[in-house]
Order: sequence, then C-alpha cells, then structure tokens
Amino acid sequence: MPLEIERKFLVCDLPADLEHHGKIKQCYLQANPLRSVRVRITTANKNIPCACITIKGPAKSGHYTRHEFEYQIPFDDAERIMTLCDHPPIHKDRYVYYHKENRWEIDVFKGKNEGLLLAEIELQDETDSISIPPFVTKEVTGDPRFFNLYLAYHPYTTW
Repeated sequence: MPLEIERKFLVCDLPADLEHHGKIKQCYLQANPLRSVRVRITTANKNIPCACITIKGPAKSGHYTRHEFEYQIPFDDAERIMTLCDHPPIHKDRYVYYHKENRWEIDVFKGKNEGLLLAEIELQDETDSISIPPFVTKEVTGDPRFFNLYLAYHPYTTW
C-alpha cells in the first residue's frame, strides 16, 4: 500500500544553491479533511509537461504518514479535469536542495499564495532523523493552514 511520510517547514530565505525542479499547477476535486483528490501538471522532467492525479488520505494525529495513490494521466485530460475544480489552481515553483544526507523540496508559491515558502522532506520511516537546514524556521507538518488543500480555498495573501 503506497504511503507518504512527509514533514513540512516554513522557510525564511532561499539558499543560493537551489536546483530548479519545475513549475507546478494543481487543483483539488475534493475538499474533504479526510481525503483529497488532486490533479497536478508539472514541468519537472526537462520542461516536458507531465500530469497526474493523486488521492491522499488523512494522517493520524501526531504522525506524518498517510496513504497516497498517484497515477500519471494524459496532459489533455488533466487540463480538462482542472476546469471541474471550484477554485483557481495553485501555482508554485519547486526547487531541490540537498542538506547533508537529506533531499529537501522547496516550494515558492505564486499568485494568491505569493510570499509563502515551504520546505518538505519525505522520509522512509517516521523515526528517521533529519538535519534541518539553516533557512528553515518552523515545522508546520500538522498545521492544516499549510496544507495545499487549505491554501487552495484560503490563500496565504488573505490571512
């Protein structure tokens, strides 16, 4: 069963040696705290658009693990599906940063979420130790305000 083990942190400043990993456009078909259905278009692979649909379950209280099912779908289908969403898509640029032995993904939000910088790290196990980079300020893993689903309906610039 596919699982996602992820922690999320606020970022104060972007480090200089980031690797651009692509542009992301995503929206949600279902806005339920117990599960989300997301459609995403990204240009991560050599600027070739790629699309996927993702279904995520809830994380148990105090834990970072949740079910995640992700499948590639045709690009044209993703664009059509996005027209079914009842909110504007989230836009962000994704960067990759390596700190010690950890791979961090840093999202720089655009549009109505402009100004928000989040770093995520995916783990193999919830007990994995991580080394926090100096540009990370506060962990927000369990704070629902920083879930992309929440940001779709309550953009950062409106807080």
